[in-house]
Amino acid sequence: MAGPERLRELLERLGPTFVKVGQYLALRPDLIPQEYCDELLRLLDRVPPFPWEEARAIIEDELGEIGHAFAEIDAKPLAAGSLSQAHRARLHGGGEVVVKVQRPGVREAVRRDLGRARTIARVLELARVPLVVEPRELVTELRAWMLQELDLERELANMQKLRELAADSEIMRIPRAYPDLSGKRVLTAEYIHGMPLSTLLGSLRTGREDPGSLSART
Repeated sequence: MAGPERLRELLERLGPTFVKVGQYLALRPDLIPQEYCDELLRLLDRVPPFPWEEARAIIEDELGEIGHAFAEIDAKPLAAGSLSQAHRARLHGGGEVVVKVQRPGVREAVRRDLGRARTIARVLELARVPLVVEPRELVTELRAWMLQELDLERELANMQKLRELAADSEIMRIPRAYPDLSGKRVLTAEYIHGMPLSTLLGSLRTGREDPGSLSART
């Protein structure tokens, strides 16, 4: 079996780094055919969470006693991705936030897998993905992108800059970041109600709903 489903299944079996490859490709219809993007969208929110005990240990290692940092925090993840998961929490001042926690050992695992560039390229070849670029070129771009994804301190700085730039915008709202409640493996930001990216993209791509009706429900 070859094609979109074959590629998704291969990536799922190979683990977090390869799932992230699929998530990246799902958002790049300029690189792969639309049917592949649509199938890979299924990887955006289907990653199993890691245990709360491990998440709590990482939060406390970065921020200190969890009760000092947050008034309350939900042990059940709001969402789970291949590199991190998010927990809804409340600040002592009453504000709602989301606490993003990196998966245990994910930095080492990603760096190890990225060192196996031939494997990633071979997976794409086995699934017979009709790429616009050569697999090795894509892997080079993926490596740079994923290393940035692992850098939560960079993400925090980018979020703060974007919020500053969008301060007067009537159509954009960037979450407020909390540097004092963030670290190398934890990022805390304002909670904004919305919908999963996979739901939004899936609806827009299939034409089931228009962007106005979707945004009205967020």
